[in-house]
Amino acid sequence: MKIAIIPGHGGFDPGACNKNTGAIEAKGNLAVALKLDEILRYNGFETVLSRKENIACGGATCVKDDITNQINFANNSGADIVVSIHFNSATNKTAHGVEVLYTNYPDLNQKEIQLANMVLNELVKATGMTSRGIKETPQGVGLIKWVLKPCILSENGFISNDQESSWCTDDAKQWIIAEAHARAICRLWNMAYKSPRDEGGVQVVDIDQALKALVQNDVISSPDYWKQAAGCVKYLDSLLINMAQKLQEVK
Repeated sequence: MKIAIIPGHGGFDPGACNKNTGAIEAKGNLAVALKLDEILRYNGFETVLSRKENIACGGATCVKDDITNQINFANNSGADIVVSIHFNSATNKTAHGVEVLYTNYPDLNQKEIQLANMVLNELVKATGMTSRGIKETPQGVGLIKWVLKPCILSENGFISNDQESSWCTDDAKQWIIAEAHARAICRLWNMAYKSPRDEGGVQVVDIDQALKALVQNDVISSPDYWKQAAGCVKYLDSLLINMAQKLQEVK
């Protein structure tokens, strides 16, 4: 199964912000999405991310192009489902809770409704935040208007609420949100969920992860050099990935 993950906003568009707490939605969306990507791959899913750094999708410089690029990314991804990660905001600073949006296309066998319910239930259970329900989004609104496959957009608490904004900025809370999404996705396919945090850390599955872990453990100091070398020397990438995984396991 293949999952497309779209962290909302990025680049020119920071999304919602909270000046009191310093929370920036685009950064929180990306942090949760990267964690979800790692967890899903640990559970055997194939994944694709619309962005891996603080840029808008496809390098867009305006909202219209960003949304268009996200739609094209989702439709051309070959994914079975699409998950877009967001945080909410409101002028009422006491607004709170989590909600999941979906578009109900008749030919999708209501899988997006099933997924929306599962994600919402797991989020409420994991975070303790109030459920604001699942909401059908008209086809003329936002990202999911032209995604022609099961697609949900999760709003993981309110950045505009000083207390809930910590879910956007706190690393441990970002993991909780990511794992809630992953549990729901596993449930959708009746798969047993495996938590990488219960088993010695996230599994190292590619050269970029491996080099990051090796730098963090002071094994190497020049990741660009080693990435270039891995592209030239046979089996070096596998050796580095295995070395990094061993370091994860002994922590």
